Amino acid sequence: MKAAGILLILLACSGMGLTAGEDLERRLAAMEQVEKLLQLLQGELRCSFIPFPQAFRQVASRLSSPWQGFLLGLAARLEQMVGERLQTVWEEGVDGLPEGCGLDGEDRRELASLGKELGYLDLTMQLKTLEHFLERWQGRMEEIRRELPAKKRIFRCLGISAGLLLALILL
Repeated sequence: MKAAGILLILLACSGMGLTAGEDLERRLAAMEQVEKLLQLLQGELRCSFIPFPQAFRQVASRLSSPWQGFLLGLAARLEQMVGERLQTVWEEGVDGLPEGCGLDGEDRRELASLGKELGYLDLTMQLKTLEHFLERWQGRMEEIRRELPAKKRIFRCLGISAGLLLALILL
């Protein structure tokens, strides 16, 4: 019975280490989706010269959940807007993203901050704002990509080590 308990502890701790590594991969995938979203939005604004609600709907048709719902929600709120600014709608939309979307708190804050710079400048400045934000976002993604293999190894080793330590304590 004791051996079974120790084995379960080892498996649980190892699983936690593997899960932490998968969370990093999920974060990177979510960041790539945001990058795609913003690049598509930039293209719609540059080529179509349409207002944000229409641009959000156009881009949403090319994305999957939760990003499609995020953009459609923004478009609906902007079309019904009564005295609200794009900044408020954008920030509330980012806050409304599901926990399982893959972005961590820092990513959400960064994405929410984009809303402060959209919606009140001319088209050229908005495109520059999106371009500048995308450069920063891509830099963060590159840093995560560079660190991902090492961090996954560390998480796996820490999980196994923690399981072994707990098993030794229980013996």
